[in-house]
Amino acid sequence: MFAGFSSKNSQHSCVTFQGVGKENINVYSGRITRLEEENKCLKQEKKDVESEMWKTQEGLRDEIRRLEYEIKSTSKKMRDAETKYVNLAATPPKVQVRTVQVVSEEMKRKLEETAEQNRKQEYLLEQIKKEHSAKVAQHRKLEDVLEQTKMEHSSKVRESESEQFRLLAQMKTEHNSKVKELETEISSVKEKHRQEIDHILNEKQEEIEKVKSEAERTTGGLRKLYRSLQENCLRLMKESRDLKNHQQLLKLACLKFTTALKPTCREVHKQ
Repeated sequence: MFAGFSSKNSQHSCVTFQGVGKENINVYSGRITRLEEENKCLKQEKKDVESEMWKTQEGLRDEIRRLEYEIKSTSKKMRDAETKYVNLAATPPKVQVRTVQVVSEEMKRKLEETAEQNRKQEYLLEQIKKEHSAKVAQHRKLEDVLEQTKMEHSSKVRESESEQFRLLAQMKTEHNSKVKELETEISSVKEKHRQEIDHILNEKQEEIEKVKSEAERTTGGLRKLYRSLQENCLRLMKESRDLKNHQQLLKLACLKFTTALKPTCREVHKQ
C-alpha cells in the first residue's frame, strides 16, 4: 500500500492515507461513554445491594441463634424446676406441712415466673421472626429489583454492542469506500507518471545505446592498440636478446684482439 507518491513534475499529485476512515468515529462516542458509565454504576449498585443483603442476613441469623439459645436455656431451667418440684412433691414430708406448702407455693411462683418469661421470649422471638420475614421479603424485593436492573443492564449492553457494531460496520464501509477512491486516484497518478517515466527511460535508453556503441568502438580501438603494443614489445624483446648476443660476440672479439695485440705492443715498447 502506498503512503504517498510524488515526482519532480507533479508535486500536486501527493496522496496519503493519513486519517482515512476516521471522520465519523467520534459522532457517537458520547453515547458510548455514557452507556459505559451507566454500566459501571449498575455494577457498583449491584455490589452495594448484595453487600447490604449479606450483612442483614448475617445479623438476622446471629439474632435468631441468640434467641434460640435463650429459649433452650429457659426451657432447660423450666424442666429442671418441674423435675425438682415433682421430686419435692413425691418426697415424704419430714417437716411440718406448712413448710412444704410454703416451699411448694414458692416453687410454683418461680415456675409461673419462668413460664411468663418464656412466653415473653417466645413473643419476642415471634416478633423477630416477623421482622426477619419482612426483611426476607424486602430482600426478595431487592433481588427482584436487582434482577430487573440486570435485565435492563443486559438490554442496554446489547443495544450498546449492537450500536457499536453498526457504527463499526458503517465506519468500515466508509473506510473501504475512501480506500477504493484513493486506490483509484493512486492508480491514475501511477499511470500518468509511468507514462512520463517510460518516455524518460526511452530517451535515456537511446543515450545509453549511443554510449555503449561509442564504448564498443573505443574498446575495439584500444584492443587493436593493445595488440600492437604487445607485438612491439615482443619485437623489442627479440632485438634486445639479439643485441645482448652481439655484445657478447663483440666482447669476445675485443678480448681476442687485445690478447693478440699484447706481444706486438711489448715489442714496440722495447724498441
